[in-house]
Order: sequence, then C-alpha cells, then structure tokens
Amino acid sequence: MPRAEQAITRSHAFRYQSLEWSNDIRLLSIPPKTPTSSTNAVKYTLSHVSLDSGYRYKALSYVWGNSALSHGICVNESILPIAENLAIVLEELQNGDEEVSFWIDAICINQQDASEKTSQVQLMRDIYKAAEEVVLWLGPSTPQTDCTLQQVRKLGDKLVNLNMWSLNWSNPNMWADRPTGLTDEEVRLRSGVMEIVHQHLEEIRDGGHPFWWIMSDLRTRSWFKRVWCIQECANARTAIFRCGREGVEFTRFWATACYVRLFESIASHHPAAQEGDSFWKMEWLTNAMVAAFPTDLISIRRQTLLSGTYNLRTLLHMTNVVESSTERRIEATDPRDRVYALLGIASDPAATDIIADYNVSCESVYITTAHALIRHGHDDILSLCRTRNLYPSLPSWVPDWSAQIRKPWSTFHTDCFFNASGGSSITIKSDGAFSKITLQGVFVDTIQEAGSIWSLGVDTKFDYAAALRYVNDVGAYLSQSPRYTPEERVEAEWRLPIGDTELGTQAWQITRATPRSYMREGHATLRLVASTSDDAAEDAHVKFVKSNRLPFASYMCQMERMHESRPFRSESGWVGIAPSHAKPGDVVFIFKGCRVPYVIRNHEQANGWSLVGEAHVYAIMDGEFMKEQRPVEEITLC
Repeated sequence: MPRAEQAITRSHAFRYQSLEWSNDIRLLSIPPKTPTSSTNAVKYTLSHVSLDSGYRYKALSYVWGNSALSHGICVNESILPIAENLAIVLEELQNGDEEVSFWIDAICINQQDASEKTSQVQLMRDIYKAAEEVVLWLGPSTPQTDCTLQQVRKLGDKLVNLNMWSLNWSNPNMWADRPTGLTDEEVRLRSGVMEIVHQHLEEIRDGGHPFWWIMSDLRTRSWFKRVWCIQECANARTAIFRCGREGVEFTRFWATACYVRLFESIASHHPAAQEGDSFWKMEWLTNAMVAAFPTDLISIRRQTLLSGTYNLRTLLHMTNVVESSTERRIEATDPRDRVYALLGIASDPAATDIIADYNVSCESVYITTAHALIRHGHDDILSLCRTRNLYPSLPSWVPDWSAQIRKPWSTFHTDCFFNASGGSSITIKSDGAFSKITLQGVFVDTIQEAGSIWSLGVDTKFDYAAALRYVNDVGAYLSQSPRYTPEERVEAEWRLPIGDTELGTQAWQITRATPRSYMREGHATLRLVASTSDDAAEDAHVKFVKSNRLPFASYMCQMERMHESRPFRSESGWVGIAPSHAKPGDVVFIFKGCRVPYVIRNHEQANGWSLVGEAHVYAIMDGEFMKEQRPVEEITLC
C-alpha cells in the first residue's frame, strides 16, 4: 500500500520525508478532472511505494524548461512550488474518469537532497521499466501539431502493418535496385514501402505536397533535445508521444521517422530529382523531412527493446556529437548528466564502471568516463578531444562532453574503417588521480611542414578558394615526397582531402573509398570549379549538377567532414592530414590498439605529452607501418 507523506501544515510549505528503503520511490496521485477543476485547487497526494510492490503507475518524460518555480500545487494539504512547464502538463494529465498515479522526477525526487538524487538516479532504469505506460510529453498542442500527429499515426499504421518494426529495414540490400537473398517477409516489406514511396514521388512530380504536415513546430520541441528523455523513452514498456490531447504510439512515430530517412535516400537518386528545379525542390523537401524526425535518437528505444544492448561509447556519440545544423544538440541542465543519463541504457562493462554521484565534480566524471572507455577498448574517443567548452583545463585525452563536438574524420557511429595499429592491443596505465594516462605505441615521424587550414564550420558555406588551396597543398606535398610511387601520388591526391571515404549506397552510410570510386571524378570537378572566378564557379556548379551532380556533391560532402584540418609533410616524406592547430615539430604517433594515428606535442612543463588530435597519413592507415619491427615507446598524455 502507498504510504502518504505527512503534511507540514504549520507553514503550508511542502517538506519531503526521507525515503525509508533503498528501493522506495514516491508517486503522485492525480485526481480525475471535474467540472470544478479549473476553479478549485486540485489536491494531489504524494505517497511512498516500493518498486517491488507491483503497484500500477505511469511515468512522465518531459522537459523542465524555465527553472523558476512560478506555480504552486496543493500536495498533501501543503503547497509545493513547481515550474510552469510542469503545471501545464499536470492539467493535461488529469483524466475525466479515474485517479491516476504518476512518477514525475521533479516532484517525486527531492531535488535539494544530493544523496537522494544520486540514489534515485540509479533506480531510473527500473522506474521507467516498471511503469505501465510512459507519456512522452512534447508540449501544448497547436492545430498544426494535431495534423502532424494524425498523419504520423496514419502513415505509421501502414508501415507497422508491413512489419517494419520487427525487420532490419536499414539493410542496404533491401532497397537496392535488384535486391537478392531477401526473405518473404522482407520482400513484402520492400514491396509495400516502395509502393508508398512511388505514390509520394508521383504526387511531388505532379506539383503536390504529400508531406505538408511535417511543417509544424513539432520538430523543434525541446523533448527531442533533452538527454534524460532518451533513457526515459528507451526503458518504457509502452511509450506514447503526447502533444496536448493528441497522441501517437511510439512504434508508429518511429516507423514514420525511418520512412522519412529512407525516402530521402531513394528520392535523391530518383530520375525525377536529377534535373534542374526538380533537384532543388527535392533537396529542400528531403532536408526538411529529415530535420523533422530525429531517427537516430528515437531508434535507441527500438534497439533496447529488441536486443537489450547498447554501449556507452555509441550513446555518447549519438547524443553529443554533431555534423550539421540539422542534427540536434542534446541538452542537459547539469553537464554531468551527459554521462549519467545514459547509464540507464548502456549495458557494457565501461558503463558499469561509472557510478552516478552528484557529490563529485563534472571534471572528475568526464575523466572517469574517458578512462573507463579507453580501458574497455574505445580508443576512438581520443578523436573527440579537440573541442573545449566549460572545462578547458581537462586533460588533453579527455573529451569535454559539455562542448559541441563535431564528428571525427575517421569514425562514424560505431564503425571505423582503419586499423593503423595493425590489430595490436591497447595498454593503459594511469596515475592515482586519473589525470594522466600512459599508453604504448610507435613513433612515426615529426611534422616538417603544415599547409593551408580547412576550417569549414557546421553551417558555413562551402569555400571553393580554401578548398583549392587545401587540395593544392596536398598535391604539392605528395610531389615533394620520396615515399610514394607516381601511382600512389595520383591516388593519394584525391583520397587524402576526403579522408579516404565515400558515400555508400544509402545517403546516411559512409564507406571506405573503393579503387574505382566516383570520388576521383568529384575531385577533378572540384578543382575545375574552384579554379574559376566566384561567379563562374556558381555557373559551373549549376551546369555540372544538371549533367552529373553526384560525384561533385559527394566529394564536397566528404571534404566538409574533414573540418578543422590541414595537410602536412613529415621529415621523412609522409603526407597526411592533421588537426588545424598542428604545427611543425609535432609528432605523429601510433598508439597500440588504436585504429588511427594521432598528433601529439611535447609538454615539458607537465612532464608528458598533449594530444593534438587524430591524423590521416597515406599508406599507414591499414597497419602497414606496424608490419616492420618498430621500437615500442611509452607516452604519458596529460
């Protein structure tokens, strides 16, 4: 039975009673809506229950918003101050028929008690799993959001009926022109989805707007940007997106979001999209559609339900690393929550090494997290350490998760296409405070000359002049190097500016550039366009797009990935790409167990080395350098 908190009536201000047992939580009872609810103060009850009791309740996932406690509600005959966002939600949650119990973090956790907050946060996964339903509150409704959710429900029903939820819809082979090896269920799904795609394409070609309903402000609602919402959604047994009184079940929303991503890829390769105005119209439409649905973030729930596994490294990448302005920067009021909020989803050894504790500093949390990740084989976090925000004094090998980190050149999601250390195992030593780590590896060379900086921002227009200087420097360094054959120089000249990658068969996939890659043509076209005047470059761009836009556009897209970089030539002739702040005298080093080389800088005052950032060096990215017997050295990063 729930145990009601005792009211402190002398001051009429609500005071929390301590939770008696480690598995206890509080639940808020919301009375049914009555004709007098709007005029009389609603009386809520806050009770203690055990998570083991099987007591039925729902949970709320919402954004706190403005932290000012501008409203007061009557809880156990006392006044509890709450923020405006929560006051709006509580009114909408009132049911006309019966009392309903909700777990709501801002009310059910004493936010002023750091110890209670720490212990309750460690129960969050279980709290949301035990709830019979989780309401994902997107905010008040508008006529436009009502239309959006209604259309999402309609399209989502069709897709779920095709079994999109259960099948591996992201399998590239399923959407190839001539797919092979598909099961009967996959054939049925492909056929049904392609029928919907063709209907939408025909409507667009006839001048229609089949996706008019995506233009509400739903895509900008703060719920999609709050880090705690990810865990709350992922762990729910049943999840309902709510906007005012309109709602849609999660699987329908997810299926529609996936369809939008798929439609973008198919539409961009459709013959109708290749010509003039049709291309720009399709480009605008597909960009708007993808921006409207955060596919990657909401897909976390599906994978959690189907496989129950997620590693912390992947979750940190998905929630903190961005590539463009269309990707949402996930927000957290407390920067420690950029890690803590993911521990209730992650199930790997690195995550279990970290305990949510609000009595320690954010710097300590980030250092502990980096140490755990590297120790468990996630060496690629070293590629995320170049940006600093709230914590500039963090060790150079620790990512600052409070910063807007951009995707590294070498890694996408959980994949990495390189193996510079040749399959060796990482070894790590640390000092008592974890502020320094010592790694083993081999010295490659010292940077002798560094070229033009390519500093394209997230939203910066493509700079043809800077791109030309960049590729010219690559070509010049290769021509001066004694290390490469003429054939290798030709290959390296187009591969290095794009980090030796290309777009896959689906628009969201990145792969290693193939020997017959169309990116070679893209490089040649870029040089041609960039060598003309600005006005002529625009004309040449348009002319090229009309005839054959894909290699050129794809090459520019991949060059944009190589942000904040510069070409370099080493003392013995290695040519590659280094971080923009690398300089002559810096060292290229391959750490054992790491998939890419790194640039490091001697830090004499700290008796160690600073990590400058990842590097891409032609002809050593697949372990070639490690095949010869090299002396292994220990490097202390600080």
